Amino acid sequence: MTQIYAKDSIETKLSEIGLSENCNPYSVSGYTKGFTDIPDFGLIDIFNYLTFKNADYDRKKKNLKAFKTFEDLFSDGHVQQLEFNPLSKDDNACLFHAKVKPTQRESTYLKKEFYDSWFALDKSVGYGITGHCECKGGADGACRHIAAAFYELEAFDKVSCTEGENLWMKRPTCHDIPLPMTSLSVVKPTFGMINQDEKVLPNINDYDLSLRS
Repeated sequence: MTQIYAKDSIETKLSEIGLSENCNPYSVSGYTKGFTDIPDFGLIDIFNYLTFKNADYDRKKKNLKAFKTFEDLFSDGHVQQLEFNPLSKDDNACLFHAKVKPTQRESTYLKKEFYDSWFALDKSVGYGITGHCECKGGADGACRHIAAAFYELEAFDKVSCTEGENLWMKRPTCHDIPLPMTSLSVVKPTFGMINQDEKVLPNINDYDLSLRS
């Protein structure tokens, strides 16, 4: 399926951070799961980006909500992919591309399994510059899907070269999967009663016969 996004909006964002339209984050080559060269990035950078990115009060409230409600997506493992693109040495920014599953449905409103999103960080200090998500509220780059990707990046722990490669890997998590009603088993509760199939009978090995009064 062809990706749907506001081309003019993305080109404007790229020009604002000194990148050409040839660096379109959805199509540019050079992405990797190797995170050795990623900039330092922490919780304060997430907070500053999501809460102070826009001057408009209503947008600030929305962005703060994204900051507070990331847990549904990040903690439950909805970030399915996170890749890093250092771009060229002359560029002051680097790119990250993420695929994030929606929370309450099996597919996005675009009939896709994931929401595609990207964000840019300053190479020297690591703060978030701009971003974009193809969800309905992601045009300003501060939706909950980008927030979840931010936290996924912050949670990545670099290791030394002697300990192995710095590769991002999706964290194994348990997910709730919707099931048809026919698959549910309804059981009448029996409070205070013991299921005969689970009843534990006394065993001689449970007692120490050597201890006598």
